[in-house]
Amino acid sequence: MDVDGYLRRFIDLNYHLPEPPKGAFVEALFKRFNFNKYFEERTNQSSNFRHDKEHFVSIFSELFSIFNFSLRIQEQCFTQISLVFKTTPVSLKLYPILLAVLISIKNYNLDLYKRYINGNIDSNKLMTELFSSKEGQEFLDSHYGNVIEAYLIYYDSTEVKEQLIEQYRDIKENQNTNKDIYRKAEKIMRIINDLDFAVSHNVKDYIVKKIEIMDRFQN
Repeated sequence: MDVDGYLRRFIDLNYHLPEPPKGAFVEALFKRFNFNKYFEERTNQSSNFRHDKEHFVSIFSELFSIFNFSLRIQEQCFTQISLVFKTTPVSLKLYPILLAVLISIKNYNLDLYKRYINGNIDSNKLMTELFSSKEGQEFLDSHYGNVIEAYLIYYDSTEVKEQLIEQYRDIKENQNTNKDIYRKAEKIMRIINDLDFAVSHNVKDYIVKKIEIMDRFQN
Protein backbone atom coordinates (compact mmCIF):
# COMPACT_ATOMS: atom_id res chain seq x y z
CA MET A 1 0.00 0.00 0.00
CA ASP A 2 1.26 3.49 -0.89
CA VAL A 3 1.01 4.99 2.58
CA ASP A 4 2.39 8.39 1.55
CA GLY A 5 -0.01 8.58 -1.38
CA TYR A 6 -2.92 7.66 0.85
CA LEU A 7 -1.97 10.24 3.49
CA ARG A 8 -1.59 12.98 0.89
CA ARG A 9 -5.32 12.71 0.24
CA PHE A 10 -5.85 14.14 3.72
CA ILE A 11 -2.75 16.11 4.70
CA ASP A 12 0.12 17.93 3.03
CA LEU A 13 3.23 15.94 3.96
CA ASN A 14 5.44 18.71 2.58
CA TYR A 15 3.96 21.33 4.86
CA HIS A 16 6.56 23.09 7.00
CA LEU A 17 5.90 25.39 9.89
CA PRO A 18 7.24 28.89 9.22
CA GLU A 19 10.48 29.90 10.89
CA PRO A 20 9.85 32.05 13.98
CA PRO A 21 10.99 35.69 13.72
CA LYS A 22 14.65 36.25 14.52
CA GLY A 23 15.09 36.56 18.27
CA ALA A 24 11.68 35.16 19.19
CA PHE A 25 13.13 32.02 20.77
CA VAL A 26 15.80 34.10 22.52
CA GLU A 27 13.08 36.22 24.12
CA ALA A 28 11.19 33.06 25.08
CA LEU A 29 14.32 31.62 26.69
CA PHE A 30 14.85 34.82 28.66
CA LYS A 31 11.41 34.33 30.18
CA ARG A 32 11.85 30.60 30.69
CA PHE A 33 15.16 31.04 32.52
CA ASN A 34 13.73 33.97 34.48
CA PHE A 35 16.54 36.23 33.30
CA ASN A 36 14.26 39.26 33.21
CA LYS A 37 14.20 39.31 37.00
CA TYR A 38 17.99 39.03 37.14
CA PHE A 39 18.41 42.02 34.82
CA GLU A 40 15.80 44.05 36.68
CA GLU A 41 17.80 43.52 39.85
CA ARG A 42 20.98 44.57 38.04
CA THR A 43 19.35 47.75 36.75
CA ASN A 44 18.16 48.53 40.27
CA GLN A 45 21.75 48.19 41.44
CA SER A 46 23.16 50.55 38.80
CA SER A 47 21.83 52.43 35.80
CA ASN A 48 25.11 51.50 34.07
CA PHE A 49 23.69 47.99 33.66
CA ARG A 50 20.44 49.09 32.01
CA HIS A 51 21.51 47.98 28.51
CA ASP A 52 22.86 44.57 29.53
CA LYS A 53 19.72 42.65 28.59
CA GLU A 54 19.41 44.47 25.27
CA HIS A 55 23.00 43.52 24.39
CA PHE A 56 22.41 39.86 25.21
CA VAL A 57 19.15 39.64 23.27
CA SER A 58 20.50 41.43 20.20
CA ILE A 59 23.81 39.58 19.98
CA PHE A 60 22.36 36.16 20.69
CA SER A 61 19.56 36.75 18.18
CA GLU A 62 22.01 37.71 15.44
CA LEU A 63 24.67 35.09 16.12
CA PHE A 64 22.22 32.24 16.67
CA SER A 65 20.79 33.02 13.23
CA ILE A 66 24.16 33.40 11.48
CA PHE A 67 25.53 30.22 13.06
CA ASN A 68 22.27 28.42 12.30
CA PHE A 69 21.98 27.13 15.85
CA SER A 70 19.30 24.54 16.51
CA LEU A 71 16.83 25.24 19.30
CA ARG A 72 18.73 22.72 21.41
CA ILE A 73 22.03 24.59 20.98
CA GLN A 74 20.33 27.90 21.75
CA GLU A 75 18.94 26.42 24.93
CA GLN A 76 22.39 25.04 25.75
CA CYS A 77 23.86 28.55 25.45
CA PHE A 78 21.26 29.83 27.90
CA THR A 79 21.98 27.03 30.33
CA GLN A 80 25.64 28.00 30.22
CA ILE A 81 24.87 31.70 30.62
CA SER A 82 22.64 30.94 33.60
CA LEU A 83 25.61 29.33 35.34
CA VAL A 84 27.69 32.44 34.69
CA PHE A 85 24.91 34.60 36.12
CA LYS A 86 24.79 32.46 39.26
CA THR A 87 28.46 33.20 39.88
CA THR A 88 28.09 36.92 39.15
CA PRO A 89 26.37 39.04 41.81
CA VAL A 90 23.95 41.61 40.38
CA SER A 91 26.18 44.40 41.67
CA LEU A 92 29.18 43.37 39.52
CA LYS A 93 29.87 44.11 35.86
CA LEU A 94 28.81 41.35 33.50
CA TYR A 95 30.46 42.50 30.25
CA PRO A 96 27.48 41.19 28.24
CA ILE A 97 28.79 41.83 24.74
CA LEU A 98 32.03 39.91 25.08
CA LEU A 99 30.38 37.20 27.18
CA ALA A 100 27.60 36.62 24.63
CA VAL A 101 30.10 36.55 21.76
CA LEU A 102 32.46 34.08 23.45
CA ILE A 103 29.65 31.77 24.55
CA SER A 104 28.28 31.77 21.00
CA ILE A 105 31.67 31.07 19.41
CA LYS A 106 32.35 28.30 21.93
CA ASN A 107 29.13 26.53 20.99
CA TYR A 108 29.66 27.11 17.28
CA ASN A 109 33.25 25.91 17.02
CA LEU A 110 35.09 24.87 20.17
CA ASP A 111 38.47 24.64 18.44
CA LEU A 112 38.11 28.15 17.03
CA TYR A 113 37.14 29.44 20.46
CA LYS A 114 40.19 27.88 22.09
CA ARG A 115 42.53 29.22 19.43
CA TYR A 116 41.19 32.75 19.89
CA ILE A 117 41.31 32.86 23.69
CA ASN A 118 44.81 31.34 23.65
CA GLY A 119 46.09 33.85 21.09
CA ASN A 120 46.65 31.24 18.37
CA ILE A 121 44.38 32.96 15.86
CA ASP A 122 43.99 36.68 15.28
CA SER A 123 40.64 38.44 15.22
CA ASN A 124 40.74 39.00 11.46
CA LYS A 125 41.05 35.27 10.73
CA LEU A 126 38.46 34.54 13.41
CA MET A 127 35.93 36.87 11.78
CA THR A 128 36.65 35.34 8.39
CA GLU A 129 35.85 31.92 9.82
CA LEU A 130 32.72 33.12 11.61
CA PHE A 131 31.17 35.49 9.10
CA SER A 132 32.02 34.12 5.65
CA SER A 133 28.36 33.61 4.72
CA LYS A 134 26.32 36.29 2.96
CA GLU A 135 24.32 36.83 6.15
CA GLY A 136 27.54 37.07 8.13
CA GLN A 137 29.03 39.66 5.79
CA GLU A 138 25.87 41.75 5.97
CA PHE A 139 25.91 41.48 9.75
CA LEU A 140 29.46 42.86 9.95
CA ASP A 141 28.19 46.07 8.35
CA SER A 142 25.43 46.43 10.96
CA HIS A 143 25.64 48.22 14.31
CA TYR A 144 26.20 45.09 16.38
CA GLY A 145 28.48 43.69 13.70
CA ASN A 146 30.70 46.75 14.12
CA VAL A 147 30.53 46.39 17.90
CA ILE A 148 31.54 42.73 17.82
CA GLU A 149 34.37 43.40 15.37
CA ALA A 150 35.69 46.17 17.61
CA TYR A 151 35.55 43.93 20.67
CA LEU A 152 37.27 41.02 18.93
CA ILE A 153 40.02 43.33 17.69
CA TYR A 154 40.44 44.97 21.09
CA TYR A 155 40.81 41.64 22.88
CA ASP A 156 43.00 40.15 20.16
CA SER A 157 46.12 38.87 21.92
CA THR A 158 48.19 38.44 18.75
CA GLU A 159 50.62 40.87 17.15
CA VAL A 160 48.09 41.47 14.36
CA LYS A 161 45.91 43.56 16.70
CA GLU A 162 47.88 46.77 16.20
CA GLN A 163 47.94 46.26 12.43
CA LEU A 164 44.15 45.99 12.33
CA ILE A 165 43.72 49.09 14.47
CA GLU A 166 46.18 50.97 12.28
CA GLN A 167 44.25 49.97 9.15
CA TYR A 168 41.04 51.44 10.54
CA ARG A 169 42.89 54.51 11.77
CA ASP A 170 44.27 55.08 8.26
CA ILE A 171 40.81 54.70 6.73
CA LYS A 172 39.39 57.18 9.21
CA GLU A 173 42.09 59.74 8.41
CA ASN A 174 41.70 59.38 4.64
CA GLN A 175 39.23 62.03 3.45
CA ASN A 176 38.72 60.25 0.12
CA THR A 177 37.45 57.03 1.68
CA ASN A 178 34.03 55.69 0.68
CA LYS A 179 31.44 57.11 3.10
CA ASP A 180 30.14 53.74 4.29
CA ILE A 181 33.64 52.41 4.87
CA TYR A 182 34.58 55.65 6.63
CA ARG A 183 31.56 55.45 8.95
CA LYS A 184 32.37 51.85 9.82
CA ALA A 185 36.02 52.69 10.55
CA GLU A 186 34.98 55.69 12.61
CA LYS A 187 32.55 53.63 14.70
CA ILE A 188 35.00 50.78 15.26
CA MET A 189 37.76 53.18 16.30
CA ARG A 190 35.38 54.98 18.65
CA ILE A 191 34.38 51.71 20.32
CA ILE A 192 38.01 50.61 20.64
CA ASN A 193 38.96 53.97 22.15
CA ASP A 194 36.04 53.75 24.59
CA LEU A 195 37.12 50.25 25.61
CA ASP A 196 40.67 51.47 26.11
CA PHE A 197 39.39 54.21 28.38
CA ALA A 198 36.70 52.40 30.35
CA VAL A 199 37.49 48.68 30.42
CA SER A 200 40.31 46.72 31.99
CA HIS A 201 42.55 44.86 29.56
CA ASN A 202 42.15 41.61 31.50
CA VAL A 203 38.37 41.43 31.00
CA LYS A 204 38.70 38.66 28.42
CA ASP A 205 40.70 36.55 30.88
CA TYR A 206 38.08 37.26 33.55
CA ILE A 207 35.25 36.09 31.29
CA VAL A 208 37.17 33.04 30.09
CA LYS A 209 37.66 32.02 33.72
CA LYS A 210 33.92 32.45 34.29
CA ILE A 211 33.28 30.16 31.34
CA GLU A 212 35.78 27.62 32.69
CA ILE A 213 33.92 27.61 36.01
CA MET A 214 30.71 27.08 34.04
CA ASP A 215 32.28 24.08 32.32
CA ARG A 216 33.10 22.51 35.68
CA PHE A 217 29.47 22.85 36.73
CA GLN A 218 28.34 21.12 33.54
CA ASN A 219 30.84 18.24 33.69
